[in-house]
Amino acid sequence: PKLISLMEVLEGFLSAQGQTADGVALKFAEKAQMLSRTEKDPLMAAMNEVADILPDTVLLDFIRSQIPTNAHLWSFRKHLAVQYACQVVVARALFVAPATPSRLVISQTQGDVVLAGATPGLSKDMLRMEDGESMVVPFRMTRMMTTLLSPIGLEGGFSAALGAASMALSHPHRQLHHHLCSLLREELLAAHAAAKPPTSVQAAQEHSRAMLGKAEECAAQVVNRVVELSPATALSQEKEPKDGDLPLPLNNKVIQLIMAAADPVKQIEMPCLWHPWA
Repeated sequence: PKLISLMEVLEGFLSAQGQTADGVALKFAEKAQMLSRTEKDPLMAAMNEVADILPDTVLLDFIRSQIPTNAHLWSFRKHLAVQYACQVVVARALFVAPATPSRLVISQTQGDVVLAGATPGLSKDMLRMEDGESMVVPFRMTRMMTTLLSPIGLEGGFSAALGAASMALSHPHRQLHHHLCSLLREELLAAHAAAKPPTSVQAAQEHSRAMLGKAEECAAQVVNRVVELSPATALSQEKEPKDGDLPLPLNNKVIQLIMAAADPVKQIEMPCLWHPWA
């Protein structure tokens, strides 16, 4: 299938106006600085001006131009919701930074999604999993993505797939912790070898054993993030609500995560080159 990044869609739209995506980011930064003297919320005011240049239908309009019928668009959205939810679960669990437009790659006709160049988030000492300093939102769910998915797709298929994927991965028969230890051990070994390679065979063996222990700890961090999103976890911890209170939905953690990702106030706190308006 033909693949295209969100950045390529933006550049294609803006080139017709004689502009570039980086030029829009620069305008946003300059406008926010200028409005800081007069506006209580200069970032949001600048965001509203950028929205006049880039409407939230840019991505949807592009996909519509590639898809022959509304029936195909419905199938595309359904597939996109499930595929992106699975990508988000894995990226969130592995502390991967929210995708920039150039790293969010979508199939033009089928709805497959790839987070290009995604790597597990490690701390500066490369000994534990850690969110990056700019991790204001948990994943990318900006205005163009929500418009493409549609409110029904976001609250329905996407939300359900997030919970289902988390529940499937955290099932004991999946042996998630065991597989993660192998993956993260290799990641830690590669990171440390590049920084300070062992000087002898004995040192290499001791280093390998130490990295296995750290991989166990990192795997536990990842498993906890997956388990946290699973509706099965909420069901096992469910308590009787107080009189007059309604019980929380089993996917409450998923709902909170989506709300945090789709919050425009948090999105505009991300770096300009993350393009929070896209």
